[in-house]
Amino acid sequence: MYKVNIYIEADKKAPQRLERRYCFLLEYIRKSGKAETRFASKKAWSTYNAAVIEATVEALRRLDQNCEVLIYTDNRYVKGMFETQLDTWEKKDFKASTGRDVAHRKEWEKISAYRRQHIIKFVGNDWEHTNLLREEMEKCKAN
Repeated sequence: MYKVNIYIEADKKAPQRLERRYCFLLEYIRKSGKAETRFASKKAWSTYNAAVIEATVEALRRLDQNCEVLIYTDNRYVKGMFETQLDTWEKKDFKASTGRDVAHRKEWEKISAYRRQHIIKFVGNDWEHTNLLREEMEKCKAN
């Protein structure tokens, strides 16, 4: 099973819907021992939570083998919902206690489906990669 690290960052952490840029860095080790990385950045009109959820889906979509995945983000909401609510939402057809769909239902359904293929764990931020991602986002803004 491949080991993959996904580092997620957004240029704005404010919770309200704003134009923001988010990005992710996919890092994995080839069988030869060589480290490979893939960077992607996107501009969106969204909340901070929505941007991190969408980055998670986009990064997981790129994996075509079963992997052990560590997702690095400082977004406590997304990490917490993944760890504490995703199983409950899945059992309740992604309905909140109010009976309405959970926010970002389609994306959470995709993340839930990816759990069947991969071992996924969210962890705290990795500051070395966070700074690298911020630099890359600044380059993207300039272009």
